[in-house]
Amino acid sequence: MIKLSNIPLNEDCGCNGPQLIKESKSLVLSEGMKYHIKEGRMLIHNIYRPLSENYFALVNEARNLYNQGLLSVTEDDAELLESDLGKFGIYRGIKVPLDYPILLEELIQLTEELEEASEKKHPPLGKPHRGGSKKFYVYVRKPGGGVLKKYQVLKKENNLFQIHKKQK
Repeated sequence: MIKLSNIPLNEDCGCNGPQLIKESKSLVLSEGMKYHIKEGRMLIHNIYRPLSENYFALVNEARNLYNQGLLSVTEDDAELLESDLGKFGIYRGIKVPLDYPILLEELIQLTEELEEASEKKHPPLGKPHRGGSKKFYVYVRKPGGGVLKKYQVLKKENNLFQIHKKQK
């Protein structure tokens, strides 16, 4: 990574936002980056909604330009670009953004939501549940694998279940 001292800061220019050091016809910038440069808007005041794909894409684009020596930024923006913001890690099996401040309560809620979604996708097999059109229902996978079916259970005797199969 290129250190802050190697890249000129644009604080002397009287502007607030990032500036291109070298312009090139082959250089393709996103609409968000063009807006930040044109309006002199600092990268720490990202125009995109926090945690959105575009939010992180803009930070990563600016970081790439900054590391190539093509973008001059303020000291605050340089600190942002030298962090791990825009990169992701795995926490308890969940993809989480690095260097993005998040409350512990929000992380716990996100973890619970993802666990619930996973349970809905993969219900427990062979375990009877109360409810449905009959007294119980059970999920069963066909012997060859693949297809998951929900069967209504008519009655339970000695831990054996009589399954109601629909006639076609």
